[in-house]
Amino acid sequence: MMHAKRVRVSLAIVVTLFLLSGDALAWGPKARRAITITGLQMVRRTIPEAFKTEDVSYEEDVMRGANAGPSALGPSAAMHTADQAITSVGNEIQLLRATKRYGTGSYFAYRMGGLAALVSDLALPFSFENAPEFSMTQKQIEKIVEDKSKRLSFQPESDRLQFVRSPQEYFAKTRSRLADSERLIKADFALAPAASDYLEQASRGFMTSAIESVANVWYTVLLPGKDASDVSPSAEAITWYLVGEIEYLLQVRHNIPEADRTYANFATVNPGIMAAYDRLGDIYYAYGATSRAVEQWQQAIQFSGEGRAQVQKKLSEHYLNLGRNVLDQAAKPGHKERDLEDALNAFQSALEYDRTNDDIAALISKTRIAIKEREERRETAIRMIASAEKVVREAEAQEMSQAFADAIAMYKRSEMLYDGITDEFAAQTKAAKEGKQAVKKRVAKIINDMLDAAQEAIEKGDDLVDQNQFDPAIELYRNVPSIVRPIPSDPGSTAAKEKQTLIDRASAQLDRAEIEKQKYAELQKQRAEQAAKQAAGAPPAAPPPDQGGPAPAQPPRTSLRKKAQ
Repeated sequence: MMHAKRVRVSLAIVVTLFLLSGDALAWGPKARRAITITGLQMVRRTIPEAFKTEDVSYEEDVMRGANAGPSALGPSAAMHTADQAITSVGNEIQLLRATKRYGTGSYFAYRMGGLAALVSDLALPFSFENAPEFSMTQKQIEKIVEDKSKRLSFQPESDRLQFVRSPQEYFAKTRSRLADSERLIKADFALAPAASDYLEQASRGFMTSAIESVANVWYTVLLPGKDASDVSPSAEAITWYLVGEIEYLLQVRHNIPEADRTYANFATVNPGIMAAYDRLGDIYYAYGATSRAVEQWQQAIQFSGEGRAQVQKKLSEHYLNLGRNVLDQAAKPGHKERDLEDALNAFQSALEYDRTNDDIAALISKTRIAIKEREERRETAIRMIASAEKVVREAEAQEMSQAFADAIAMYKRSEMLYDGITDEFAAQTKAAKEGKQAVKKRVAKIINDMLDAAQEAIEKGDDLVDQNQFDPAIELYRNVPSIVRPIPSDPGSTAAKEKQTLIDRASAQLDRAEIEKQKYAELQKQRAEQAAKQAAGAPPAAPPPDQGGPAPAQPPRTSLRKKAQ
């Protein structure tokens, strides 16, 4: 809805200019920002939803495009002269009107910002021209404008925004006054190289023209519906627009889902432009999406034409670098078993795209040698596992024959074989670990059985001593060292400590049994003598000194050991 009230916007910003190239001038960043913001305010009076949705504002993208300047429109836009710049404006208007169907999000706003920069420069004297006789520096111009320009009030010449059907006609009118301005500015600087009264006075007019031009061009792009002046851009132009959008969404917005949606449009529109796929490969590679980059480069070489060899070189370099990285990784701890094969596959892929590269051929040979050496190490590990398993079977046979010392020695030997297996090969590492654990359990069982047998012999001997059956008890005590002899006397091990404890216990009980046996024999002898005297009528003999006395102290009948682990 148009407003009858005239628009008046206060610009609390200093206008600055700078040299674009040679003597050609362009608005400086502060002025561009002012022009862009004010143009945006003007457009939103007619199209309130410009550069925003209910949830998202794209003003930041507009300003980013304005700061980038005409370069935001891509390298294909020719802007060396005013006529070329005007043609580029017309092409961009038609392109943006056509690509609105793909969305008016962040990249669309960015391009509109770049378009605003190009349009605003067309309202500035000396833009898009070189005048060697007109020599003035950037600092001189900035000093003049900054010293004299204060708060500028902007008042458009018309309340209505204009639909720009012919950029040539539109800018012919706006630029018709610039010739006189340029003549007067040159005259001022000819008289006083550091000053231009006319430049100071005309700054507001130049800016007013720039703002109105930006607002009108934006209005032309944003106005919905079709117009008789619309010219459908080529599929190539739209393709490159979408390539630029993908780059912007990845590099600036980091919005992968939106970039993927744009790629779907690209794949539909692209008529088979090899360079477009090549460029997307570069974009994805720079972003770190290497697999996507490779897909695009591989798609590019499906087409013939200039640049195909360069794309093949990129693919070769990618696979060469990939192979080198994996080959380096294969030499480090924690590498994957397939690293060498993966490196070889990468080098072979690199060679497919660059058949003349001797470095790649040398790396393929090196990797094949490494694979052969690794397979030899794998075979060695397999043989060691087999040897260890054979020794385990022999140990089991000795165990069945109760040749425990030999069994333990063989089990220990198999452990040494298992310990020789490195962690290079997962299957053999797992087999060695499981085999060693099983051997440890078998040795622990044998040791526990021997310790239990020794404990049982001592306890049985104690029971026989209580029954005055000293000789069998003594025999049991004497057998204890023989029972536990196969247990390794490893310093500090629990089993070795328990072994010695049982030997010491058996020895102590043996000494006790022999003493008890002697005492019992003496008692029996005294009793026999007494019985003989009684039979002969002799008076009974006095009881032995210890008769009726307390029995010798006995150690508690508790388990002397814990199970060996």
